[in-house]
Amino acid sequence: SVTPPIERDIESVDDYLDVLDGSLPPFIETPPELGAVLRANLEERPDGSVSFHGIEYASLYELALFGPYYPLSNDSDYHYFGLTQMVPQWTPFLDNRFVDLARSMPVRYHLRRDVVNAALSALSPALATVPHSETGVRPASRFPLDYAKRYASLFWRKHVTDERSPKPYYSRGPWRDRGVVLRERGFGREVLERNDALLEALPFLDREAAYACYEAHMDGEDHTAALYTLFTILEMPAVEAIAER
Repeated sequence: SVTPPIERDIESVDDYLDVLDGSLPPFIETPPELGAVLRANLEERPDGSVSFHGIEYASLYELALFGPYYPLSNDSDYHYFGLTQMVPQWTPFLDNRFVDLARSMPVRYHLRRDVVNAALSALSPALATVPHSETGVRPASRFPLDYAKRYASLFWRKHVTDERSPKPYYSRGPWRDRGVVLRERGFGREVLERNDALLEALPFLDREAAYACYEAHMDGEDHTAALYTLFTILEMPAVEAIAER
């Protein structure tokens, strides 16, 4: 799908929560009201400032633009921070000055500029001429050409050329295609069968729907995120302990 570089207006708390409140996997039997949970952690003050999960923002606009910065999400720092149970750590690339720089940039730069590519072009012009392996676009390209060529390159590789890789799940990017890995390796059913009793015991999971979701993915639908989330939950000793209570 093509994502146009057009600003989406966020004029109210409801607009922001609508963006976050996505659909839940089909095997969740008693879904929580995600919107209500998010709203309970969001406070909008008379002066226009906003507090969301303990993080302070000067305005709803800043929350919409910079909300993903904190708390840390699914990256190595998050896993390290969680597994060490709040042990202090140093994240050298998360400098407050970068956050301040992002806050000072006009929206048009966030939508239609790439400051990392611009910095790379200034610091190493030779490196900036090397096409990105995933998109085929040079970092030195200007935005209109970069935007058009990025999607044209992806379309060409997907629908026109016959680029065979040693494994179906290999990609041109740094990561394997997790959805294809799941189909090719077939370990998903092993996880489900190994935790079949747990699927029955947990009151918020629908066992039949979980198997149906897996089979639908194997038949070509994309349920990558939902299934890996389910497998992670089923393999956690803490969840098994909860089910035994």
